[in-house]
Amino acid sequence: MRIRIHLFLLAYLLTGIFLLRPPARLFVVSPQPGEVLQGVIPIIGSTVTPGFLSYEVSFTYDREDSKTWFLIQQSNESVQDGNLAVWDTTTITDGDYRLRVQVFLEDGQSEDLIVSGLRVRNYTPIEQQPTSESLQPPPLQETDTTPAISATMLPTPTPLPENPAQITSKGLANSLLTGLALAAVLFLVFGLYLARRNSRRRRR
Repeated sequence: MRIRIHLFLLAYLLTGIFLLRPPARLFVVSPQPGEVLQGVIPIIGSTVTPGFLSYEVSFTYDREDSKTWFLIQQSNESVQDGNLAVWDTTTITDGDYRLRVQVFLEDGQSEDLIVSGLRVRNYTPIEQQPTSESLQPPPLQETDTTPAISATMLPTPTPLPENPAQITSKGLANSLLTGLALAAVLFLVFGLYLARRNSRRRRR
């Protein structure tokens, strides 16, 4: 008996939670901003909104001045976690686009959801998106602050002319030999003079 009561209370609580759960809102699961699109793309999301009347899926160029929207699909039935539309991107030129899911309400108002930065690349190469690592500045390189010493060519000294008054060892030797020879000649002459003088005295 107690088990049945517990099961009844559990079912009651689950039913209350389900009834009190807020309805799903407008959202798009795929594609996501910045995604590359090629070929036929399913647009998946939900349009379950209070007062739902109808919805449209359209696209335009991803520019600030772009105000013209091109219809992809429209429907009077709401979609929850399902396929909202099918977008054949091969029929448009490659470029960057924005996608809009617009829900029209019974009170005449509307709710819009825009997915921007969609890159259609059917006929052009897919460029690499910058990563967080590539955006970081490069590491600073250590530089040698020691000033470079440049070799300076000093002027080559020019030899000075010889000083005529300078006495060299060779000149001193020549002077000494000349003086000895002159002294020898003088002694010889003086000796001859004395010998001649003595010989004259003897003759007298």
